[in-house]
Amino acid sequence: MARRKSGKKGRKRSLFGPARHPEYAEIVKFTTIKDAKKSARQLLREFKSAKTRDKAVRVKRVTVLAANRAEAAAKRRKLSKRERHQLRRIAEVYRKAADRMKLPPRR
Repeated sequence: MARRKSGKKGRKRSLFGPARHPEYAEIVKFTTIKDAKKSARQLLREFKSAKTRDKAVRVKRVTVLAANRAEAAAKRRKLSKRERHQLRRIAEVYRKAADRMKLPPRR
């Protein structure tokens, strides 16, 4: 079997890599639970006001990625109990927001 050359196609993507959509990167916050709730509300507003399915998918993907990042950050070793609890709650906030986002059917 032939091996695939490592290039742009076979590159491994990181969960904490640079933002693909900088406008949403400014919205998503992990500092406090209160900020996460505010960000989730704003993302929900963006989702509901999306005129195209593509934008709705993009917003939902950003929200799910935020939840995944918070869960991954909570698994780090050098965190206090308080920080770990806070990150888990933040992941829960984003996860609930993502669950509330129901995508319209494809054509």
